[in-house]
Amino acid sequence: VSLAVIGIGLTIRWILGGYHVRPVIRDRIAFSFAGIGLLLFWMLPIDTLRFLNPPSRKSSSEIFILAGIMMIAGAVWAIIYNSELLLGLVTWLLRPVHRLLPVVRIAIAYPLQYKVRTGLTIAMFALVIFMLVFMSVFVGLLDKAMGQDLIKEITGEYDIEASASPMNPISD
Repeated sequence: VSLAVIGIGLTIRWILGGYHVRPVIRDRIAFSFAGIGLLLFWMLPIDTLRFLNPPSRKSSSEIFILAGIMMIAGAVWAIIYNSELLLGLVTWLLRPVHRLLPVVRIAIAYPLQYKVRTGLTIAMFALVIFMLVFMSVFVGLLDKAMGQDLIKEITGEYDIEASASPMNPISD
């Protein structure tokens, strides 16, 4: 489905090219559609699209990781191709504060000049944050499944360890 959404976006770009739409507008429309489409698809609950007959209805950690990566890709795509509109919105919101406008314009000018570099930087940062959150949730779920909370309650969160030598076993 993700490849179909991206393919539809690229088809829209090709069709708009046939109508001689300016490349900036054509790319903004096509890639915004693809990015927002990816976001919307991967935000849906898994059982929403039963009509697609997925091979397994069980969601597991790999689906969670794939969904996170695809949502990051869609969000970065949508943000980067609409960065001029976002700059216009920030400028409009900061219009009452005249002193901040030149600072904001200069601060945003460099990232907007190199969109690929900015997009990759945002994507890498988002992936690192996503993986940190995923690992903390995953470790928490494993602790719950293994009964670590019960062990912490019993031991008072002290490390208690005992061992016996097989050569000199403890008698009953």
